[in-house]
Amino acid sequence: MSDDPEQWSPCPPGELSNLQQSLQNDAKLRARRNFVLAAGAVALAGGGLVTFTQLSSDVSAENITCREALELKSEYQAGTLKLASKRKLIEAHLAHCRRCRIAYDQTA
Repeated sequence: MSDDPEQWSPCPPGELSNLQQSLQNDAKLRARRNFVLAAGAVALAGGGLVTFTQLSSDVSAENITCREALELKSEYQAGTLKLASKRKLIEAHLAHCRRCRIAYDQTA
């Protein structure tokens, strides 16, 4: 190309192809960057939700099933549960589940 803007000359061979390839690579890089940022935001939001749930002092009855509560009944009643968190889960379940509370009361 000449220095005079009024005078047109063709691009050297391959220059347009190189420009097109460069623009496509830039677009792919931007797409990857956006995906990573979005994935990171989702991961942070999910991590925050898990942390909030773990820090919650109100243990819901859904955290342990009736079957699990009944399987742990003898250990709970004997006081041999290895984890205090299991004891809290059972106590929360018994507070909300009449059927398991009756089963626990019958063998106490």
